[in-house]
Order: sequence, then structure tokens, then C-alpha cells
Amino acid sequence: MNHMLEEAIDLGAIPMGGSMLTDEQVAKLKAPLAANRVRQRSQAGRSLSYIEGYDVIDTANDIFGFEGWSYHVKDIQEVIGGDRPLYQAIVVVTAGNAVRSDVGLSAAANGTPDSRDTAIKGAVTDAMKRAFRSFGAQFGNSLYDKDGPELSAPRCEKHGVDLKRGATGKWGHLLEDGKTACFGEAA
Repeated sequence: MNHMLEEAIDLGAIPMGGSMLTDEQVAKLKAPLAANRVRQRSQAGRSLSYIEGYDVIDTANDIFGFEGWSYHVKDIQEVIGGDRPLYQAIVVVTAGNAVRSDVGLSAAANGTPDSRDTAIKGAVTDAMKRAFRSFGAQFGNSLYDKDGPELSAPRCEKHGVDLKRGATGKWGHLLEDGKTACFGEAA
């Protein structure tokens, strides 16, 4: 087994003592994932569901507070060289007294410095997202459920109703007249 992977597994969860999370934080973590936060991509002929890196950061700020969590890059390496190098990062996430770590990978589109830089950032983001996943549904852990994730419908703030995804993939709802659609911001 790869040395970095063994180290990441060892760092998976290190209790630091004391109360890990507040009841409010635990309730937020256990809430169903909002469907409008889930993105889709095709990889190796399969459709994969995922959450964007910026969304993970926004969610961590919401649940743990701006000063209540942090991450650091423990290690990053080029694991495959050549014209399309592959980078591997280990990121450690701390939220309250809970510490999680995981490994992320990202391939460069080519060997240019800009492409390598993008791949390094991608490996760090991937590792951070994977480390946060161990905190539960709000960070995408439910997306790994074979029966499909439990998702909550986004809500229209203006009208206080659940939104539905239309054939075009946009979220919206019909107003009381049954003819007018609202595509307002989801809550």
C-alpha cells in the first residue's frame, strides 16, 4: 500500500477530547442534502454525483462558523509524471475538535505550468472534499448510498414553497394562477 495512503487512513479520525460538535451542528449535518447542491458529471461512461469545492467551503462556514474549521495540506506529490502528470494531495480538516484526513487526486490536462498548477489545486480540493465527506450528508457522504441519496427539495424564499426540477434542469414552481412560473433563488 502507498505510504501516503496508509498515513491518510491512520489520520482518518483523531479525537481531540471534549465535546466534538454542538447539537445544532449535528442537526445540520444530519439534515438531507439539498438537491440543488448536487452536480452531475460523466466519468468512464458513468454518471457521477458530486458537490462543488466552493459549496463544501460555504457549507463548512455555515455549520462550523468562519473560525470554527480549518484545513491544511499535509502532503502533495506528483505520482505519475510525463505529459499528463497526476497529483496526489493529503489534506487534514479540523472542525471544532474533530479532525479528518483524506487523499485527493487530479490529473493535469497537459505538461504546461498552468495545467500542473490547476491539477495541484484540484488534488487539494478533492482531498478536502473527501475529508469533509466523513462529516455526513451535508458534505456529500449520502451520494455514495447505493439506493440513492436522501435529498431535500430546494425552497423558493419568495413564495415559501418547494421547487421542482423541470425538464431543462432548472428549479422552479408554478404560481397560484397555474400559468406563471417562478425561477427564484433557492433557499
